[in-house]
Parts: sequence; structure tokens; C-alpha cells
Amino acid sequence: MSLALDRSEWPDRTLPTAEAAGFHLDAFARWLKSAGAEARFSLVFISGPAARHRVVEALGAAGVRVTALTVRSGAPIPQPLRDHKGDHFNDELFLLDGLESCSVDEGAALLRELGLHVAQLRRTATWVAVLVPGLDALAALEVGGGIVRRHAGRRFTVLDDDDALPVADSIDEVTLAHWRREHRIAELSFWLALSPTGTPTGDDLSRLVQCGWGGLRPRASRHAATQSLFRHLNEGQPAALVGAPDLAPPGAEDQAVAVEVHAANAAADREDLEGCDVALTRACAALEAGGLFVAPERAFDLIEKRMHLDGFLGRRGLARAGLDRLGELLPRLCSPYYSARWILAKAELYAPLDPRSSEAARVEAAALFARYGYDVWAERARSSS
Repeated sequence: MSLALDRSEWPDRTLPTAEAAGFHLDAFARWLKSAGAEARFSLVFISGPAARHRVVEALGAAGVRVTALTVRSGAPIPQPLRDHKGDHFNDELFLLDGLESCSVDEGAALLRELGLHVAQLRRTATWVAVLVPGLDALAALEVGGGIVRRHAGRRFTVLDDDDALPVADSIDEVTLAHWRREHRIAELSFWLALSPTGTPTGDDLSRLVQCGWGGLRPRASRHAATQSLFRHLNEGQPAALVGAPDLAPPGAEDQAVAVEVHAANAAADREDLEGCDVALTRACAALEAGGLFVAPERAFDLIEKRMHLDGFLGRRGLARAGLDRLGELLPRLCSPYYSARWILAKAELYAPLDPRSSEAARVEAAALFARYGYDVWAERARSSS
């Protein structure tokens, strides 16, 4: 039950890389500005200097005051950050550089030091983002950045076609297998976009596309997968994509959810609401037990089905709770496609109670679907009003 087999979740076309960057940075800016008195700590994976410039420029245009600082071994918290006093009206993001000149081992050591001070970085109303510039920095994060990674409220990728790909890949197959097991979409998409040598699975390609990066055409690209993906989506070439099939079946936790969702769909086809309800209840129990080992795409589909059934049966409180759970999955999915689906689910849930707000949400969902090439979904959003 691979996630890549249903190409209906792929767009008909893609827009330039700058459009995907705009989506991720807009979402990030909204998250920062909704902080109130809470800290905001995050990781931003960037392809190089051009992507870094795009981050600073886009956040500045969104009203976020960016202060770039360099972290160094022995002094992982620069003085301006130590002196910062955040409050409810904070608009300053400290953007921490310093990993681009490090080897994997040096970067891992620096991230360990940073992890020891992460509580200080999360002081009330302080916004901090650590830049992860390339595959060596990504490998260093995996080796020595466990504390930093666990405290990050957002992890997302910003790419730019003007950044050249690396000539070597520092991510090994063991690490990739671990990321796939935990469905670490941000890391997997960043690796696939930059790797000159790795062979992606079908699910890897699906996730890169759904994150909005299917139009990536990096300078001096040596990675055949991204080039064939671009041709497939934008130039109408039906040739097989460069990518391995998924070599292993989904994990037991993921499989348990998929089996129950299949049973729920079968019951729904028979118009057996009770059977559908029972199967979805079992699927939700399997989702809770499986945790990170259940694909977030599968979790989204399940919770959406549960929400719609609860709404149909008049269980509005449960349906609203389901909508909240869908929203909580969006940072893991890093996807305009799933963000638009969440907006559409909100519109459908609130249609009986607040038609005007529901219609506005439908328009917003349709625009986001259309912008990223999901024309069938865009039409569904328009026609369901």
C-alpha cells in the first residue's frame, strides 16, 4: 500500500521553484507572528546562498525583522541573542548561520553545543531559526543535533535553482531507511532535491512533488531524478521516472491503519454506516498506537474520513476535534496540497453553520489548489459550494 501509487495526488503541472519557496516562507511567517508570548524555534533547510537570500528577503517582506548571527564552537549563543528580551510584540527572528563551513563531524559537535543551550533559545517570545545549508549539515544534524531537532517546532526546506548541487552525498542508506520509517518528509525532500547520487523511491518522489518542489531545476544538476520529474510534470513526457519502486512494504503500524481504512471504504461503498464507523474507530486506534511510524499522508486521509462521518452523524464536537488534528499534521506534511485540503475540509465542516465563512474558505482552497497545479481539486472546491 505505497503512498506513491495514486498519481491523483500529483499536480498536473508545477510552478517555478520560487512559488514553492513562497508558500513555505509565508506559512513560516504566519506561524512566527501567531506566537504571542511563546518562543518559536525552528530548522530551515536551504540549498545554498541563493536560498538563504530568499529566506531573508521573503521574511522581511512579511514583516519579520531578521537578524543574522553566526554560531561558533565555544560560543554557540552569540551575544545579541543572549541579550535579547522578547515580549508580546516581538518581531525579530535570529537566523543562526555557521554550519556551511563545517565538516560533518565539526557540524555535529557544534549542534551538540547548541543543544545544551536550547532552553535559553526558547526563552519567552524569542524567535530562532537554525539554517541547515546542504547535505553535510543535514548529516551533522542527524549525528549530533538530536536535541536541536526535537525542540524545533517547524522543519522545512527552501530551495533555489541558482544554487548548485553538491558533488557528493553524505547521507547513507541506513539514515535514509530511518527517515523513511519515521516519515521524516522535510529531511527526505531536502535530500532528494540535493542528492547527486541517491536513488529515490516512488514515495520520495511523491513527497517532493507534494511539497511543491517538482519544478526544481538546479544549476549544474547531476541528479537525474529531479530532471526527469520536471520533464514528466511540465513537458508532458510520459517516460518512466528515474526512481526505484518502493522496495519494502509499509511498516506494521502503517499497514494496520491502511487495512482498517480499506475496510471502512468497503463498508461505505455498501452504505453500511455502522460498519464504516466501527472500522474507522479501529483505524484511529491503530493510528494512535503507531505514532510517527504511520505515514502522515495516511493519517490525514483517515482523520478526514472520520471528521466527515462524525459531521454527517451530527457529532459536531468530534468533527471539530478532527479538523484540529488535521491542522496539527500540516507541519509534518510541508505541503500546499495538504494545506489546501485542510482549508477545504474546514469549509465543508462549517458550511451548515456559517455559509459565508465556508464560502470564503472554499475560494481560498480552490486558489491554492489551482496555484500548485491541482486542477481537479480546485474544481471540486469551486463546485461543492
